[in-house]
Amino acid sequence: MFTVDKKVVALLIGIPIAYTLMFGGLFYYNSLTDIPIIVCNLDEGAYGRRVVRDLYNTPDVRVVEVEGDPIDIERRMVAMKTFGAVVIPNDFSRQIAVGGSTSIELIIDNTNRSVGSTVSKGVQSVVATLGAELIAAQLPTVARVSMSSRILYNPTIGYEDFFLAALIIHSVQIALVFSIAPSIVDEKFSVAKPIPFLAARLITYSMIEIAVLGICLAIGLGAFHIKCAGNPTEILMLGSTFVICMTAFALMVGAWINIDFKAVLSPLIYVMPSILFAGVTWPRSSMDDFSLFLSYVMPIGYIAEDFRAMLVKGVAGDWTKHALILLAIGAAFFSVSMIGMIRHAKVNGTRIAGAGH
Repeated sequence: MFTVDKKVVALLIGIPIAYTLMFGGLFYYNSLTDIPIIVCNLDEGAYGRRVVRDLYNTPDVRVVEVEGDPIDIERRMVAMKTFGAVVIPNDFSRQIAVGGSTSIELIIDNTNRSVGSTVSKGVQSVVATLGAELIAAQLPTVARVSMSSRILYNPTIGYEDFFLAALIIHSVQIALVFSIAPSIVDEKFSVAKPIPFLAARLITYSMIEIAVLGICLAIGLGAFHIKCAGNPTEILMLGSTFVICMTAFALMVGAWINIDFKAVLSPLIYVMPSILFAGVTWPRSSMDDFSLFLSYVMPIGYIAEDFRAMLVKGVAGDWTKHALILLAIGAAFFSVSMIGMIRHAKVNGTRIAGAGH
């Protein structure tokens, strides 16, 4: 007679509901607003100030005013971690006053397509409103105000540079957790020396997956033509710290769980949705406090943005700090896995070398 497995039913019900609440909360309580942009106003007239004021009142963007020559505006965007820049020319008000034509320049960091389009929409609305008001004023000579756009890093608006780099990282963590954790469950019942056992697997599995990460990057660069503007060695170094961290996480799961299918299911809620909270699809500047908290307790949150930025932009200012954080988190995971293995060995009567038994 067929009997319903209560654990299966619990998972069938629980996982979809948990994901619905998690993802629904991310998109319902957050919106793409308050995206930081640089505004460089070279105009001293009233219309230049009007544009800056209207940008301040636009919920899509958050204005960061700068002074000086806009020639280094791209460098400033990277340094100030902004997604766009608006340059108002020095003759903006004068051209409007004499009924001439003038244009505001918008520079967009299109690494994240959703963010880039939101910035463009917000600035365009300000420019269009001013242009419509000038036409409605029915002046003898009507000035023409337009916006010129320059798109950086992903000018063709392709999905490869936007998604593939992040998905490679995500696939690496899935492979590590869902393969290593259940294998540790199967092996640990015959382990006499837990610490050497864990250390050997940390080194071996990390080396294998670092090589796989390199292969995936080579495929992305060669077959799908994603950009690599950064230093390949630095990119692989950052990726290696993430691999080590997630290998340690997989070891921890296997060390504390005694049934192999639970070692696969338990990390699901933690690992599978993490890509959405990593900042690569939904920017941290637009996250609520809880979503922001999740983005920093998931290891992928310390690599995903930097990994793509290093590939597409060629620079990620915080990557060394984030690499050290990943190694520290990995060390914590490994320490907890050692505690779990020693505890398991004691409970199961396995002799632990050096423990005095």
